[in-house]
Amino acid sequence: GSRPDRPRWSMLFLLACSTELKDDTGSPDTGSSDSGDAPCEWLPAGDRLVLADACVDGLCGGSPYPDAVSILGEPDTCAADAGVAACTWGDVTVTFNDCDLDGAPDEKNVCDLYEQTFQVAGAWDGASAEGLGLGVRGSCWQETLGPMDGSGWTFGENPWVHVGVVPYEGPVTTIVLSWSFEE
Repeated sequence: GSRPDRPRWSMLFLLACSTELKDDTGSPDTGSSDSGDAPCEWLPAGDRLVLADACVDGLCGGSPYPDAVSILGEPDTCAADAGVAACTWGDVTVTFNDCDLDGAPDEKNVCDLYEQTFQVAGAWDGASAEGLGLGVRGSCWQETLGPMDGSGWTFGENPWVHVGVVPYEGPVTTIVLSWSFEE
């Protein structure tokens, strides 16, 4: 099948998570300089972030809620709204479909389009095999993954994964992986 349009709620999730600081002149400030002249500093290679499969700490895109609990344990919080349940484990937030609108993550996929978002922030210290993770400058992400296709990088067709980082300049403070599969 063809790649579906990017999920509306996952892109909204990404936008809601981005923040823009202002300096004394009122102009946008990313929080730090990213001249691109400094050499990239990657994290030690790891396996806690697998970008092409949207995996964070062993939980991958398309994983149903029971698998998340099995892999990550019981969530700290879990709340559903408008067909999407967001559950948090420390500095990791994962969304699950709530297609039956019962206010809880679906136990298995009951939707034609299965969408899932993974967000990592705060003190999460995982990394990808390439050494990408929180604190690595946005320009280094681009050096590793190539130019962004709009707001990030896209892998695959069905399922597809969209990777976004915030901010795009300076050290990355938030990573958002959006995973989607159309039946």
